[in-house]
Amino acid sequence: MEGPNSKTPCKEEGCAKRAKKGGRCIKHGGTQLRTQCEEEGCAKFAQKGRKCIKHVSTWPAKLCKEEGCIKWSVKGGKCVKHGGYMAIRFCKEEGCAKRALKGGKCIKHGGSQNARPCNVEGCFKHRLKGGKCMKHGGTKTKKPCKEEMCTKQARLGETSRKPNIVKSRRTILYLSDKNQWRDL
Repeated sequence: MEGPNSKTPCKEEGCAKRAKKGGRCIKHGGTQLRTQCEEEGCAKFAQKGRKCIKHVSTWPAKLCKEEGCIKWSVKGGKCVKHGGYMAIRFCKEEGCAKRALKGGKCIKHGGSQNARPCNVEGCFKHRLKGGKCMKHGGTKTKKPCKEEMCTKQARLGETSRKPNIVKSRRTILYLSDKNQWRDL
């Protein structure tokens, strides 16, 4: 038996590749074994499940409503090419033309990229550690510097200091927080 699942070698002399339809590999003129869609009246080639892309879909409403188009639909039930449109929400504040985030407003007017605003009633700013925004007593989650008498926040590592950088001909070395030399 010849076909895509057979282990028969190509008929071409000296070729050890597997034969496709016609007894030859694709390089020597063999073709893929393709079947048509099982749906009545459809002339498209089958994908998985012996049906074409349009007929294998379990949600036909998600495909473009235009005759013969198999692209996914956006708002309006059609793909962008056939008149569908992408829904862009704008800020609810009067006179603002910026794009809305969660909460229906832009960042300037209290919208947020996370779903949780400040716990204080009427405040829609970003919620920080403690459930409140910075104005109402929320705190940032960054660690404080571990050096004595330092009130700054820690940078990379455990202190607020920048690493001491030493340049050499071959490499750049830096002194880490633990006073050990490391090679980048």
